[in-house]
Amino acid sequence: MIRARRNEGWVLIETLVAMVLLSVGVMAINRALVEALRTRAIAKDYTVARFLLDEKMGELEMQPVVNEGDSGAGAFKDQERFSYSWSVARVDLPTPPIPAELQQLFVEPPTLPEPNLGRISVTIKWTRAGREFDATGETLISAQRILTLEEKNALAQTPAK
Repeated sequence: MIRARRNEGWVLIETLVAMVLLSVGVMAINRALVEALRTRAIAKDYTVARFLLDEKMGELEMQPVVNEGDSGAGAFKDQERFSYSWSVARVDLPTPPIPAELQQLFVEPPTLPEPNLGRISVTIKWTRAGREFDATGETLISAQRILTLEEKNALAQTPAK
């Protein structure tokens, strides 16, 4: 009995095509898993940074008086990849103009209780896989809690009793 040789080799080609398709699918799944792990790690870093930012901000807010222009930087003991920097500044509050039709209602124009506020700014920085990330938070405090440079110098020159 003579066989036809036209069908020889098709099984090998079908197997090779199936293996190529399976390997492409496995590579896509592998890439998706790697991206999911990377995204999870970055999200965890942002969560840790948020807690560290709140911790440092709380320390600064608990001080009864801060000096205008003060700043600092450092690293966290238990989180060696994370560092922080902070600064204190005075922020002027803009006084909105009074519309012309309302000016006649005022004997004297209203004033703000405080012409400015204090701003505490904290930035957390960290690295992951050679890339740098940062998160910044700011809060406002009463101007009465901020000493200007002149006030600080005046207090330093006052003799202690």
